[in-house]
Amino acid sequence: MRRLMPIDEEELSPDTIARSWQQRAEKAEAELTARDRELENERGRRRMAEQRVSGEVWYWQGDGEDHLESLTCPVIISAEAMRAGDQELAEARGVRRQEINWKKRAEVAEAELATTEAELSSRDRELEQTKEGFRQGLTAWSRQIDLLKEKVTALEQRIRESHTIEEWAKMQDAAK
Repeated sequence: MRRLMPIDEEELSPDTIARSWQQRAEKAEAELTARDRELENERGRRRMAEQRVSGEVWYWQGDGEDHLESLTCPVIISAEAMRAGDQELAEARGVRRQEINWKKRAEVAEAELATTEAELSSRDRELEQTKEGFRQGLTAWSRQIDLLKEKVTALEQRIRESHTIEEWAKMQDAAK
């Protein structure tokens, strides 16, 4: 006689049963998705084989005359040619990244140059203002010097005249 196990009430709860069916449905859906993918892959291989038999494929020549952008059929390429193409693509991407980096550096340098030019322009204006101030000061000093020269000339004239007067006075005294 077979012994019956006691039934756990939680196993029979609606939530437990719903979770169990949900898990089974998710597992079945995942299996269906995997089978659909396998079926699509098989169909693709079959189409490729049919196209190959009917001549509707392009065999990669690698001679520079292969224009992929114009092809609408599958391309058959050797693994070596594919690796070489991948290597060229990786190198081109590296060059492109370098080009982008250099462009960014050029943009930064141009911005710094513009800033420097603006600063230099501002300094040039300040220097021009300073030079103009010096010119005005120099002009004022030149006027002062000219006035002083006139005064010195007048004093020298007076001194000459005073000597002449003194000498004349002495001659007058001597004549008496």
